[in-house]
Amino acid sequence: MDFFVCQQWRSTRGNHAGMVNLCKSLTKLNKENRVLIVPEIRLPVRGQTIVQSVYYFFIAIILTLRLKKGDRVFLMEYLLPTHNQFIISNIVKYTKPYIKCVGLAHLVPQMLNRHFACDAKLKKWGDSVDCILTFGSSLSKYLINRGIGENKVKTTFHYVDDYYNEDRPSNCKGRIQIIIMGGMQRDFDTLWTIIDNVQDVDFHLCVGNNNNIYSRFLLMKKMNLQLYGYLTEKELRKLMLQCDLSLNVMSDTIGSNVITTSMAMGLGMIVSDVGSIRDYCDESNAFFCKNSEDFIICLNNISKNPSILNDIKYHAMLKAKRFSINKFHNYIRDL
Repeated sequence: MDFFVCQQWRSTRGNHAGMVNLCKSLTKLNKENRVLIVPEIRLPVRGQTIVQSVYYFFIAIILTLRLKKGDRVFLMEYLLPTHNQFIISNIVKYTKPYIKCVGLAHLVPQMLNRHFACDAKLKKWGDSVDCILTFGSSLSKYLINRGIGENKVKTTFHYVDDYYNEDRPSNCKGRIQIIIMGGMQRDFDTLWTIIDNVQDVDFHLCVGNNNNIYSRFLLMKKMNLQLYGYLTEKELRKLMLQCDLSLNVMSDTIGSNVITTSMAMGLGMIVSDVGSIRDYCDESNAFFCKNSEDFIICLNNISKNPSILNDIKYHAMLKAKRFSINKFHNYIRDL
């Protein structure tokens, strides 16, 4: 039996993204699996960390009472000290050392540098689990370079939920529509420069509850820029269906829900060539850019030759099938 411990987040509550949905999907594929969901606790930082730690301590006790030989524990937000799943791995390993513990890490190196300034601390967390999973090769290399054993780090992929699979015509009609989603490691300064210098496409910028970004881009007063605050999942999916391209201007990525869902929805990809992006995209389904000039040249070229997107969109849908929940389940099962 596999036990999945995951953290509830307000941004992914009740939708088809995030670790809670992943764990529930894995349980549907194997009825023996069990999911333990930790609620999001919103308190001043110090109080929140203390309460979260107490919560994880009690989960560890519950697990030690239920675990038996052959069971496995998956910690779905590992290497995140503010939500300290290290407590669980430590207690499980101390009380039942024969139980396999797997930690999933999905913070970018820049954030891990802040949480783990000392290599010894990071190695201590690594020693407390049997395996660390990542969603991208760049994060795997980072962890190995920081002292985690190469045989302990495994690279898998960010799944895409069936909700987003959409087989649709790949031909572009009319003016090119471009959707911009996501907030993690997004380079909004470069994005501003791009939008300000591309006139002949329409941009749809989704900023969720980020009022600062919304207010900032509202000042552009561009006729070809439409801003969106919070959208329900259904509304976002409908907007994605109206678009041709997913624009991702990033400082880093180690596997992204935005990337995989965009591909599954048949959107061509135009992306920063950073991090683990080439684990998910190649020249058949994406345009890779190094800086704002690359993005501007690429988008202006697309606006003049929209037919070049047809193959890009088709191959995005094809490649997304590699990241299905069923394939992720099989990977976990055979781990």
